[in-house]
Amino acid sequence: ELNKRLTGKTESKQNEKEIEMYLIYCTDTKRYYVSNGVSVRYVRSTRMLENYQNKWGKLNLPKDTMLQVELDAEFGPNATKP
Repeated sequence: ELNKRLTGKTESKQNEKEIEMYLIYCTDTKRYYVSNGVSVRYVRSTRMLENYQNKWGKLNLPKDTMLQVELDAEFGPNATKP
């Protein structure tokens, strides 16, 4: 609110640099991936998965559910290999 009154803008520079990440769960292969919309990575450990699922209050990524073939079609089969 103070930033809006001083500059006339509602968004700060910090919000522009944040990358929107989300968690993808493939129902047929039971694999989790994390993506920023451009690239995708396989979540290899349960510790990292718990971190992405907000177990320790660090991250709370939104979760999306897909089939593996849909994910392969979107990012390519080489990008989704574990």
